[in-house]
Amino acid sequence: MPGDIPEWTENERGILVQVRKKRALKDIVGIVKTEGDAVESKKSLQKGFK
Repeated sequence: MPGDIPEWTENERGILVQVRKKRALKDIVGIVKTEGDAVESKKSLQKGFK
């Protein structure tokens, strides 16, 4: 997807490539300042911030 960032790590089985969503500073701050239901917070993090 556009804007996603590929990351790779090397382990004993070879190279593992994973793609993650690009995060902005406001997304990181939002994680720290989030109050309320932990389950809902986790679901919103997995879906991405809107």
